[in-house]
Amino acid sequence: SAATAAALTFEVQPTNVVAGAAITPAVQVKVADAFGNGVAGESVTLALVGTGVLTGGGAVVSDGSGVATFSGLSVNLTGSKQLTAASGALTPPTSSAFTVSAAAAAALTFEVQPTNVVAGVSIAPAVQVKVVDAFGNGVPTELVSLSLVGTGTLTGGGAEATDGSGVATFSGLSVNLAGSKQLTATSGALTPATSSAFTVSAAAAAALTFEVQPSNVVAGVSIAPAVQVKVADAFGNGVAGESVSLALVGTGVLTGGGAVVSDGSGIATFSGLSVNLAGSKQLTASSGALTPPTSSAFTVSAAAAAALTFEVQPTNVVAGAAIAPAVRVKVADGLGNGVAGESVSLALVGTGVLTGGGAVVSDSSGVATF
Repeated sequence: SAATAAALTFEVQPTNVVAGAAITPAVQVKVADAFGNGVAGESVTLALVGTGVLTGGGAVVSDGSGVATFSGLSVNLTGSKQLTAASGALTPPTSSAFTVSAAAAAALTFEVQPTNVVAGVSIAPAVQVKVVDAFGNGVPTELVSLSLVGTGTLTGGGAEATDGSGVATFSGLSVNLAGSKQLTATSGALTPATSSAFTVSAAAAAALTFEVQPSNVVAGVSIAPAVQVKVADAFGNGVAGESVSLALVGTGVLTGGGAVVSDGSGIATFSGLSVNLAGSKQLTASSGALTPPTSSAFTVSAAAAAALTFEVQPTNVVAGAAIAPAVRVKVADGLGNGVAGESVSLALVGTGVLTGGGAVVSDSSGVATF
């Protein structure tokens, strides 16, 4: 019969294996005496050299040939590993190295979340998504795509393959529209992962547009609704904090067109905007070096009649003959604009009878001609 146990050796070395799967063929350790004879009935255990948890390495008793067989032996974490065998006071042997590779993909997680960014600019640092197996090991060569939660267009979210650590890196990822956003990551049939929220802010001001055009108005009266001008970036996002001014195209004085700062939506609102002279007008908007836009045309009409003036005074004349040139009287509002449709009459100061001074309606220029 065999002498006292004197040595341990690996009869069957561990082979490369997938995380969580049983190593095959089963690892075997031999307990031998000083002459190489197998020693039965000895308790042998296995331990892992390297990170992770070894399952199935608990005590196994050597059989009649001195061999302890470890069926169902598995490791949860990937990487290069070794095993050590122990039995009483015997010197523990170390197995040859073997590699544990990732199991099937089981989950997606954001390793690097998206950060706040300016519209059209690449998110930095680059967003990273990790594909892991059921044990948390990174799974390589899996295709991952990103999509946008929220309005706008996501650029750079097309399929990326995971690297050796199971990480897919999305460089050059950008969003065009401002606001609060999130990303979702997808890979095959895995449950999609949603990122934390991030804010896309407007880029530099690039254009001015009239959001609310000026409407027809009475001279001196505030235009309603209030004229609004939008300051936008190259993607149409409103740019806050920009100074906008209005100027009048056409004769007259514009009141209320001084600098107004754009609000959070990029809108500059001009309340109390008025023009003193009647006629067809337009407005131009300006802000820094941006190209000034021109509004649609609007009509300023005369206010209520406020004054009468002789536009053409009477000249010396022979009794009974018509005064020439014809006498003209202008009906004007408080700003000097002619008021049409007003009835004007003339009366004689002095003795005699005035013929032809009956009511005449003022024309479109506010002039009644006698």
